[in-house]
Amino acid sequence: MRVDSKEIIRPLVAKPPKLTPWEWAARNVDYARVRTYDTEWKAAYDPEYMPYWKEVLESSIDPSVREVWVWKCTRCGGSENALLTVLRYHVAALPVPLLYVGGQQQSVERFMELRIKAGFALSDATEAAYRAARVREHEIMFPCMDMLCTWPTNKQAFKQSGYALVLADEVSSWPECSTELLRERVASYAFPHIIGVSSSDAQKKQKSEDDPIITEWEKTDRREWMCRDPVTGNPFIFRLGGTDTMDGVKWDSGAKRTSGEWDYARVVSSAHYITPDGTRIDELDRMKTVRTGQWVSSSDTGMPGRRGYRVTRFMVPFSVGSFGHIASAFLEAKRSGPRMMRTFVFEYLAEKWLDVIETPRDDAMDARILSYAKGEDFAKTEVIKQMYIGKPKTTFLTADVQKTHVWWLVREWIQGGDSGLLEYGTAALWEEIEAIGNRYQVHQIWVDNSYAQRAQEVMEEAYFRRMIPCYGRDQLELPFMLRLIDPFEGKRGGGRDKIGTYTWKPNVFKDLLFDMIKGESERRWYVYEAIEREYVRQMIAEERDPEGWHVRKGFTANHLWDCEVMQLLAATVNQIHRLPG
Repeated sequence: MRVDSKEIIRPLVAKPPKLTPWEWAARNVDYARVRTYDTEWKAAYDPEYMPYWKEVLESSIDPSVREVWVWKCTRCGGSENALLTVLRYHVAALPVPLLYVGGQQQSVERFMELRIKAGFALSDATEAAYRAARVREHEIMFPCMDMLCTWPTNKQAFKQSGYALVLADEVSSWPECSTELLRERVASYAFPHIIGVSSSDAQKKQKSEDDPIITEWEKTDRREWMCRDPVTGNPFIFRLGGTDTMDGVKWDSGAKRTSGEWDYARVVSSAHYITPDGTRIDELDRMKTVRTGQWVSSSDTGMPGRRGYRVTRFMVPFSVGSFGHIASAFLEAKRSGPRMMRTFVFEYLAEKWLDVIETPRDDAMDARILSYAKGEDFAKTEVIKQMYIGKPKTTFLTADVQKTHVWWLVREWIQGGDSGLLEYGTAALWEEIEAIGNRYQVHQIWVDNSYAQRAQEVMEEAYFRRMIPCYGRDQLELPFMLRLIDPFEGKRGGGRDKIGTYTWKPNVFKDLLFDMIKGESERRWYVYEAIEREYVRQMIAEERDPEGWHVRKGFTANHLWDCEVMQLLAATVNQIHRLPG
């Protein structure tokens, strides 16, 4: 990298440019020049297509601004508009030493080839400058300026000379947060700029307050895109809203079937927006409303010289920003559990995710008690028996295998998904499990086969006693999957009939069970009167966070919880209970 005093002095004495970056792009950039360039827009640059980028681009050359941080949703054109348009503008109109920093070496090298270098052909001025430049690995030396592309772990690059402009791409995905190193690299310039653009990284197991883009954005003036109500003219910000808010994304309530499943096609076709003033905005008018907006600061506590912008999917002109797409993505994320909801909040709404830890509570368990005795048919209870007249009943036994014994549980199910606990306990012998199954005339016995030391034993016992082994694996794409296995394969006596085993996704069924315990499911889930404390303690032994379900600190036994979760699997496989969605 060439360094001399002229490069440091040039920004001090250079005449103010006649055009802002977006004005320059509107006159010079045409995406149709490179048909293979990665963008949905295949025409001349149009600043009114996504007008919210105009002020961001102006900030990149504003002498009163030192840092610009854009907290964005995914797939909103952030890198293209806030970084690459700025880069091309400086190559063509305002040369300065420039540093581009991406996440990892491989991604930076790919971005350099497919977006940075290829993008120079989008205008005459940048194409000519690139033809005259010398290129050496990650460095491009133009006749009037140098630029370097690097990544956070490349410490040698960060130790080199300073830059007047630093472009930081997807900072939340960086393996190391190096925003302070970025500030060091511009410290020697009088009017430097750092432009940082990123979505929150849903793959990283970090709290929102530790997310780099959120941390940097909160040190700014936090600008929000305020649109105008089409009828009243009052300002508002597009947001998801909810059932407890008048404003937000709404859809036809009839899109929810009697089974509790959503008709996603109907959700998409009926989705619309209601403003705080009660005005309805349909999808055809979404971008028209977005283009009435302007940036408004929401904080007066930001550090001087730092601007922040928040871009959400509602502002994006592509189909992924439509009300229908957002509504269906929200419902799917809600159905899939906290981890997917966290991803939705980050990638669609550009909002913080509060790491709420949830667990079944004693009082919630108390609310599920019905007036019937252990071992009795709950469906004959006086207060509810009319509901179940003529409906088929099925009973399952589920078993959780431990080193020296087996925890078991019997639950009776009504066709449709309502159920009542009959009895639970422990057994030392498989003959006991079989006898309990016969006593209750259970339809099937399901056995967890996750205990490695007894896995072969379980498979062989399942073969002789007609039990169904199951193995939990939360990485599975489907809720469950049937496999046929010869339990004696590779052993003497192999080649017998195969038995059915199920690989399943426990977290899906744990979420459903949790809703049942809280009384938030359409299916009724009961336990008998005077339920024992041991049962309740094991049923509250796990907690849920965005990463899934885990045993709570201070609890060691969750076997009955596992048995109850397996009950849901058995009822679902036998089409007694149906999964939502």
